[in-house]
Amino acid sequence: MDNFDAMHVKVFRAIHVERNKLAKDEDIFNWVAKQGVDVNKFKEIYNSFNVSSQVRKATALQQAYDVEGVPSMGVAGRYYTDGPRAGSMTNVLNVVQHLVAQSANA
Repeated sequence: MDNFDAMHVKVFRAIHVERNKLAKDEDIFNWVAKQGVDVNKFKEIYNSFNVSSQVRKATALQQAYDVEGVPSMGVAGRYYTDGPRAGSMTNVLNVVQHLVAQSANA
């Protein structure tokens, strides 16, 4: 809908800072309306085949990596790390950079 960057920040904040679950469609639609988004257009895109396909792929990837929470990062479909595994969130980026370089050289 041409407002991904702005909405991404708002959604992340709503879920992780404000603890707004946004787990049910109706809760999502109500929240979107409060953000000044055209709800009918949003519903059309939200219920589209393209979005459904992307959600299925993301769910499969999340299960394949065995993601337990956020933030977490997967690399090259083979590696996964998060704060507890890397020792700290600062180390996550260092680990990911190492894994990206290792994958590029493989």
